[in-house]
Amino acid sequence: MNGVRTGTQPHAAPARPALAPAAILLGGLLVALFAAHLILHEWGLLSLLGLALLFCLGLMLLCWQRGYYGLLGYLPFSGAVMLAFYPWDGPLFAHPLLYKDLFFALPTYLGFLGARVLRRTVLPEFARAPALCILLFVLLVFVQALHPGVPTPLVAAIGIKVWVFYMPLYLLTAALLADLGRLRTLLRTCVVLAVVPCLVGLAQYLLGRLSGHQEVMEAIYGEAAAHVTQEFTVFEVGGSYLAPRIPATFSSATQYFAYTLAMLVPCYILSRSDPARRWRRIGRWMLVLVAVASLLSGARAAFVFVPLLLVLAYGFDRGLGGLPRALLIASLVLALALGILNVPASSLFEHIWELLVTYGEQTAYLDLLHAVQNSPFGSGTGTNTGPARYGLNNPEAFVAVENYYAKAVLELGLIGLLLLWLLFATLIAAAWRARQRLHSPLLRTTACAVLAFFLVMAVNCFKGWLMDLDPINVYFWVYAGIAGRLACAGQTDETAPPGPAPAEAS
Repeated sequence: MNGVRTGTQPHAAPARPALAPAAILLGGLLVALFAAHLILHEWGLLSLLGLALLFCLGLMLLCWQRGYYGLLGYLPFSGAVMLAFYPWDGPLFAHPLLYKDLFFALPTYLGFLGARVLRRTVLPEFARAPALCILLFVLLVFVQALHPGVPTPLVAAIGIKVWVFYMPLYLLTAALLADLGRLRTLLRTCVVLAVVPCLVGLAQYLLGRLSGHQEVMEAIYGEAAAHVTQEFTVFEVGGSYLAPRIPATFSSATQYFAYTLAMLVPCYILSRSDPARRWRRIGRWMLVLVAVASLLSGARAAFVFVPLLLVLAYGFDRGLGGLPRALLIASLVLALALGILNVPASSLFEHIWELLVTYGEQTAYLDLLHAVQNSPFGSGTGTNTGPARYGLNNPEAFVAVENYYAKAVLELGLIGLLLLWLLFATLIAAAWRARQRLHSPLLRTTACAVLAFFLVMAVNCFKGWLMDLDPINVYFWVYAGIAGRLACAGQTDETAPPGPAPAEAS
């Protein structure tokens, strides 16, 4: 029949846009010219930062998971980068403190949003109650940013950033774990990254014992030494000196302690339930290394929260029958640290007990009570946030309470405190639900360790602001996302292919 083709014809190859290479070349030329202009005007650092930002943005828009792991990889060394530029005299928006946000967090968020719009990322089932609490909390933070008691818009902006900027990691972590097989990779990555900061911290402690703490810190950090060690603070206990403030690869000893506390979680999980015997062995060694490094960081809180986290994790994992062994392990770790410190155990116990009583009466109770009495409706976002002092004309005049819950009342009012407690409760409930439902050793142990971490942080918030500081402000929401995902995981979700039980796998 005329005009009718029979059979199938091969599809013509799609025409390649002729203008695409020219557009890429033109774009690259414009960027190069702009960078040259900045360099000629002695803005070379800004041009370098801009090019790095464009590079990171391009990578993470294509695959947001790169940015997620990049953030985790950068966190243990972010303090070292910041101290390399100390003191910073450049513009505030290019401060090294913001590099993790500019180069990793923000591009990752944009990449994830783009992937969701293009339906290239699957969002699995996850616990909705914590997500709802997060949404309500974010709305409250933005509403209180409009409070007339906020002195400047910059104070409100810093307060918003500190409160909510890393909360999206709850959703991103759940999306990352759509395939729960990635959980093992995530945990192993965290454990491997912890090697360097802990070894650096231990080396600083040992060198300080041999050559003098102040001399060693000044040799390493120069003019920043007093800042990162809180003026070379050392506490005397029982005629001996407790460990001096050790910053390791961070910009303060508090951040280093917070990091080691967070790293106890993946180390414990691998030591107990990784399918590979080699990784379980690595987990055990790293658990001891991280625990000892935390106790030698100079943070007295480590002698409370490190044993507490280990006992809770082991207790949830093994039940009441496992508590004696958990107490034994915690006691051995403490004994090892005390042997290195050469501090009598009885003197340390008395010192820590006096500290607990003081913090319990003054910080945990009175600060919270005064906040409730003096600011039941809140004074506005950022008004009690430490970094927000840089938004004031006189940062030295800024005074804030240590109690994180009191901070929530002072800025967000009683409704903010209730929402914060509700958020903790929903995360604890999600982790507990996962612990009760899951049978996979890795998934159940993960739920137990994360549950212990949430309880420790809920108690710690009566004492301090770890939730506001790097790197806890990131790891908390990563662990929250893990708990939210595991709470809705099915029994068929496994993290390893079928094979021998974890105790027998090689």
